[in-house]
Amino acid sequence: MLSRLTDPLALASGAASRLMLAGAVALVLWGAVAWAMAA
Repeated sequence: MLSRLTDPLALASGAASRLMLAGAVALVLWGAVAWAMAA
Protein backbone atom coordinates (compact mmCIF):
# COMPACT_ATOMS: atom_id res chain seq x y z
CA MET A 1 0.00 0.00 0.00
CA LEU A 2 2.76 2.43 0.96
CA SER A 3 4.86 1.87 -2.17
CA ARG A 4 1.72 2.22 -4.27
CA LEU A 5 1.21 5.63 -2.68
CA THR A 6 4.82 6.87 -2.77
CA ASP A 7 5.69 5.73 -6.31
CA PRO A 8 3.44 8.24 -8.14
CA LEU A 9 4.57 10.89 -5.65
CA ALA A 10 8.24 10.23 -6.46
CA LEU A 11 7.44 10.22 -10.18
CA ALA A 12 5.57 13.51 -9.91
CA SER A 13 8.34 15.15 -7.88
CA GLY A 14 10.93 13.96 -10.41
CA ALA A 15 8.88 15.33 -13.29
CA ALA A 16 8.38 18.64 -11.47
CA SER A 17 12.10 19.03 -10.82
CA ARG A 18 12.87 18.25 -14.48
CA LEU A 19 10.26 20.81 -15.53
CA MET A 20 11.75 23.44 -13.22
CA LEU A 21 15.24 22.66 -14.54
CA ALA A 22 14.05 22.97 -18.14
CA GLY A 23 12.31 26.24 -17.29
CA ALA A 24 15.45 27.63 -15.65
CA VAL A 25 17.57 26.69 -18.69
CA ALA A 26 15.03 28.26 -21.06
CA LEU A 27 14.96 31.43 -18.94
CA VAL A 28 18.77 31.70 -18.97
CA LEU A 29 18.89 31.14 -22.74
CA TRP A 30 16.15 33.73 -23.31
CA GLY A 31 18.00 36.20 -21.07
CA ALA A 32 21.24 35.63 -23.01
CA VAL A 33 19.47 36.23 -26.33
CA ALA A 34 17.77 39.38 -25.01
CA TRP A 35 21.10 40.66 -23.64
CA ALA A 36 22.83 39.95 -26.98
CA MET A 37 20.09 41.84 -28.83
CA ALA A 38 20.40 44.83 -26.48
CA ALA A 39 24.21 44.88 -26.62
